[in-house]
Parts: sequence; C-alpha cells; structure tokens
Amino acid sequence: MSAASKENIPDLIHLVIGGAGFIGSALSKRLLEDHEHVIVVDNNLSGRVEIERNTHPASTYVILESEVQRSDLPSILRSHISEMKVVIWHLAANSDIQAGATSPSLDLQNTLGSTLGVLNLMSQLNVISVYFASTSAVYGNLVESNFSKESDVCNPISYYGAMKLASEHLLNISAERASVPLTIFRFANIVGTPSTHGVIHDFIEKLSCKAEKLDVLGDGSQSKTYLHVQQLVDMMLCAHKQGLQGVYNLGPGDNGIEVRRIVEILSEHYNHKFSTSYQSSAQGWPGDVVTSRMEISKAKRDIPVMAVSSLQSVHMALHDILAAKSIAHNCAENFELKS
Repeated sequence: MSAASKENIPDLIHLVIGGAGFIGSALSKRLLEDHEHVIVVDNNLSGRVEIERNTHPASTYVILESEVQRSDLPSILRSHISEMKVVIWHLAANSDIQAGATSPSLDLQNTLGSTLGVLNLMSQLNVISVYFASTSAVYGNLVESNFSKESDVCNPISYYGAMKLASEHLLNISAERASVPLTIFRFANIVGTPSTHGVIHDFIEKLSCKAEKLDVLGDGSQSKTYLHVQQLVDMMLCAHKQGLQGVYNLGPGDNGIEVRRIVEILSEHYNHKFSTSYQSSAQGWPGDVVTSRMEISKAKRDIPVMAVSSLQSVHMALHDILAAKSIAHNCAENFELKS
C-alpha cells in the first residue's frame, strides 16, 4: 500500500446504528459535514436515507442495510474498518411506539434486540466510546409537579420505556467490563424533519388523509417537553467533543406543552379548516405517558448549547414538516434555529 493511500485511511469511524432513521440521518449528515467518517447500519425499513453519498468526498460514508442483530455483522464491518477506532452511536429501536404498546415483541426484538447486537459489536471491534439514545419514557409518569432527574428511580409504564431501561443496564455492564466510556442520553420528545412518527407528524399525516377532521388520541391534556432534532444533534456532538460520560437528560427544561395547544398551533398554520375530536381519557394508548418533564441542570452545566423552548421547537417542527410535504401553510414568524 502506498504512502498516499495510507494517508486516505481514517483512524476513526463513527458507526451510527439506526442511522437511516429520523435522528440517525440528522446525526450522520452533521458528522459528514464535520468531515468525519461514517458507517450507517440500518435495516432501512422504517428509516429513510437522505444523505447524498458524494456530497462530502473528503469523508467515508457507507450504509449497510443490515440488522444490527446479525451475528456476522462484526466480520462484515471489519472489511470496511480494519483495525480503526470506532465510536458507536446506538440509535436503533422500535419506532412505532403505539404499535409496541400492544405488541411487546416489537420492543423486545427491535429495541432490546438492537442493544444485544451493539454488545456484540463492542466485544469484537476496537470501540473507544458508546453513545446511547435512551428516552424520558424510562421515568414513567411524572409524580406531582416535579421534574425527572437522572438520579431518580425509573418506573417505565410502556414496553418501549422498559426495553430502553433494560438496554441502559446492559450497556452499563458491558461498558464497565470493557472499560469503554458510555454516555446515555435520555431524550425529550424529538421533533422536526425527516420525522417518521410523533404527535406532530401523526397529526399532519391524519389531516393529509382526512383534511376535514383531526382525531386526537387522549383528551388533549397530555403535557410533554419537545426538542428540535437539530438542537438535539448539537447537544449530542457537543457532549462527544467534550468527552462527557454518564447519563444526561436532553430537553428544553421547561414545563412542556399540552397536546391541545399543539392542535391550536397547527390550526393557526394550516390553511384548511378542520374539526377536532378528543377521547375521554388523558392517556392516548396503553403505556402513553400523560405528563413528562425533565430536569436538565446537568446538561446545562456540561453542554453549552442554546436552549430552545418546547413551544419554539413545536413551531419549528410544524414549519419544517409542512414545508417538506409542500402543504400550504401560514407562518407569521420565522422559527428557524439560530446558532
């Protein structure tokens, strides 16, 4: 091998598990923009690859349309990465939370199962750090008016939250045994494009099919915090660059916003008038967390990224999704995220 060709071989690869999905594709794009070398592993069933392979010629970009649970995946990856150092971003999980509410096998296979695949990669590749996308769902319903802290006892009420919490435990054990730094991010509700699920995405999809009426799961009183996907990626990469470890709540740190208010904002933006029907119960589906707020003082201390409120994030996401779908809308204010 010539000296010139050796110079073109990176010494570090970012392995993005679930990198064709909503958050994964946003993260992969940003890594490539930073001239990092990226390999995406994704079955590409529910995700969407929107990264132009030739956009960043200075970087390595490979996508393997493969299940992370495949036992031969480490050997397949070694043909791409040789003995390079590997940073794992574990973003793979069941993305259909409502379907998983009544079918525990979905989260057992796709959420916990993907973590077992990551454990296999950790044992067979030269992994130097792992970042795991967990969720505020591990806390369960908020008790009284408190904000959930990283040190709180977790009490998930959904299969999704339970499998994410089990994944946290398994990753902690493996990371400690292998002396690999581990960072666990517990996300608020992430919104923006190219989303594949979530309350805003679901509302717009419903109106696309039946523009006269919006059927809302729950009574609209559900109150949760929302974070724009671009700000989330800012926070994750900032944590990586600073070498942070441990558990971090990533969210706006505010009181959140009710579903009824999101419907009102959507009606303000949407050119077509529609009626709205709500259910009698606050819980939209089995395992739906009615109230969720997270304490973010730890993230504020260690991750100096601009805070954007739940309300701003919802506005930006609505604008993004409506624009991406070429749906006529009214947007009186510009809610673009500014650095």
